[in-house]
Amino acid sequence: MMAPKVSVKEALFPEPRQPKGVRPRTEGPFTLAEIHYGHSTRLRHERESKPRAYPALIPLNDSPQSERWTSLNKPTYGTLNGIDYAATDELLIGVGRWPSKAIREATTTAYHGLLGATRRLGYEHLLRVWQFFPEIHREEEDLERYRSFCLARHEALEAFGFNMRHNLPAASALGSCGEDLWLIFIAGNGAMTPLENPNQVSAYNYPERYGPKSPSFSRAVRFKSPQHDVVFISGTASILGHETHAPNDIRRQCEITIDNLSTLLKTHHLQPLWQWGERAAFKIYLRQAKDQVLVKECLKSWLHPTSRVIWLEADICRRDLLLEIEATLDLSGSSWHPTYT
Repeated sequence: MMAPKVSVKEALFPEPRQPKGVRPRTEGPFTLAEIHYGHSTRLRHERESKPRAYPALIPLNDSPQSERWTSLNKPTYGTLNGIDYAATDELLIGVGRWPSKAIREATTTAYHGLLGATRRLGYEHLLRVWQFFPEIHREEEDLERYRSFCLARHEALEAFGFNMRHNLPAASALGSCGEDLWLIFIAGNGAMTPLENPNQVSAYNYPERYGPKSPSFSRAVRFKSPQHDVVFISGTASILGHETHAPNDIRRQCEITIDNLSTLLKTHHLQPLWQWGERAAFKIYLRQAKDQVLVKECLKSWLHPTSRVIWLEADICRRDLLLEIEATLDLSGSSWHPTYT
């Protein structure tokens, strides 16, 4: 008797393995994922019952140390392609880590695992990705590691049929002080709308001077489903057109970054930054910890005091950028955004 044929999809992406010992909970909110910053002493190779990430970015003074994503819907937990995930009908959140000594190879493996998992689990859109890896500016095989990362990411997205214009996720890519490449991502079933900024050339249209392949992400993404209406804003910095502005002036870079965020919101008929209050969660990355006091003062009139903010020391993707700000905005009031502790 001939053995049954196995499709390429089945061979590459077998049925998800459910972790042992997960007990169903009877009431929400349910934890989808946790991200812990700083130097964690936990054994990172332990299999977790829920997605947990430990990217080695250092929280700054008086900053929360971790973030937690929750849902009122009971999730299913599992592991697929080396990624721990939590899944509801509308949302999938997953985390994974890979040795980053050869960043192009690591990124290829990571993205094929990530994209394969979202498809195997039945999620239509990749909405948001965070990427953290060490030595982001070091030369590796005659190419800066960040540019090698961008090349491998572009190749993987293209291989999975992304059109490289209208269906790219929001994203942030930062340099860490650890050893691994960490990917944290959110996918969803619903309506996805990429949002661009008229002040900036779309990252996917950058000229070749920024590397063999442009960074493959949207400036922001809006996701709408029966239960959620969320805007994910990518890491935003002091870039006008495609060029860095005020390379040595942290105050001016902060002002330009805020103007870019404000322009993005205004262009897409969304409330200004200061009106979001507790429905907004921000992450602020600084190249130099000493700049935190000045940046806090600069942001005081722009961010509502009840908005959630986490401050992290990290290498920004360009050597001449001193800070980067990202945001998650909850339009639906569903309380689906990260909490910081």
